[in-house]
Amino acid sequence: MTEMIQSMLKEMAQNAIHVTPISEGVDTPGATRLGGCPDVPPDFQWPWFRGKDAFGDDYAVPLTFLGQFNCHDMQLLNQDQLLPNHGVLSFFYEADRQPWGFLPTDQGSGRVYWFPESGLQPMEPPVELPAELHLSSVGAVLEPISTCPDWEDLNLPWTYYDAYEQVTAEQPVPEDSIQLLGWPQAIQGSMPAAVELVTRGYDTGGSEKIPPEVREQAKTVGLERWQLLLQLSPPKEWTDLMFGDCGVIYFWITKEDLAARNFDRVWVVLQCG
Repeated sequence: MTEMIQSMLKEMAQNAIHVTPISEGVDTPGATRLGGCPDVPPDFQWPWFRGKDAFGDDYAVPLTFLGQFNCHDMQLLNQDQLLPNHGVLSFFYEADRQPWGFLPTDQGSGRVYWFPESGLQPMEPPVELPAELHLSSVGAVLEPISTCPDWEDLNLPWTYYDAYEQVTAEQPVPEDSIQLLGWPQAIQGSMPAAVELVTRGYDTGGSEKIPPEVREQAKTVGLERWQLLLQLSPPKEWTDLMFGDCGVIYFWITKEDLAARNFDRVWVVLQCG
């Protein structure tokens, strides 16, 4: 069994870019960094999220800028050419109330923008954003890694689980849960099927019954359709930020949209232990 699992994981392995936070971020416009102020075009409008709180009341809040990645500098790391080869990818999330991504109404709680590299300038966040969510600027070291699927994504009988645990236990796991692309380091199980369901309009938080045949279809379609774009846990420099209970957020995008460089329909999931 172990050899079969090893062979399967090798075949299904996906390249990713691991991100290690280091000291202060670089202020050069368009440079890769976490936090700080985003470098944006002069006509950029800061994104807001309008949703409902735990009591069902409407609220509106500016998104928190999480970081940006210079695509030109990542060309050698972008081994499968899934990312653009130029420009800057910028990530934002509603880090105040932190939607979990279970509800269709969570749409827009995370946003991703792809800007041309020229003409960018730093932008201060709106005054409505709490000071603790104006995150400090942190530098980043990027390196290529290979990632393997979660147990649930293998769709194997449970008799193979011990072999899977044995094989994956021997594989090194980066300390920092920050990466672009690849298979995620899931905390609460596989996400592609859940993302497929919630973007179809289903509540995946457990309050709505989803037909079994729809769930089964989503397992296959989700894996075929969705790609992890960014996985992020707060670096230690962000002392005032935690996602849930020491959790991680995951930005997902359809493979079709990623190929078309359309970042308008990403979906964010929060998982924690």
